[in-house]
Amino acid sequence: MLLPRPILFSLSIALGAGVPAPAFAQAGAPIYMCVDEHGRRTATNVRSEMKGKKCERQVDGPLPAQAGTRPAPKPAVAPSPPDFPKVGAEAQKARDGIRQKVLADELANEQKLLEKANQELAEGKAPRNGEDRSSPKRLDRITDLEKSVQRHQKNVESLQREIGNPK
Repeated sequence: MLLPRPILFSLSIALGAGVPAPAFAQAGAPIYMCVDEHGRRTATNVRSEMKGKKCERQVDGPLPAQAGTRPAPKPAVAPSPPDFPKVGAEAQKARDGIRQKVLADELANEQKLLEKANQELAEGKAPRNGEDRSSPKRLDRITDLEKSVQRHQKNVESLQREIGNPK
């Protein structure tokens, strides 16, 4: 079987890159990987193109699985062993309630810290006695206060997200 030149070229690129060859090359003719005197690698099934090159048989018969195929999916969660401890529905509800209360308490505390950080930032932006608006000390202080505000804002957002995702 002779493959047209464009097909042969794409086949040589596919085999050279370690990619499975396309379905049309599965017709049964053996595929050879050849190296010419300049070290260029090509794949072919045409005997006349093998002259003067060192060729090794690569594929005989059907090719490996196509690039688009996927292995069978594994189960998302492995079943637990029979002797694994189980939690009753009421106990789990109680745990979930405690978790929600802890998260709500953390959120309230973090919101207080955010308010305090915002107040400190507002106060820190005002120049102190004898301090220039562009002094490095003042700018460093403002940068630290802004980072503190951002950290507390991220914490509040994370806690709100966690509260919104019941387990």
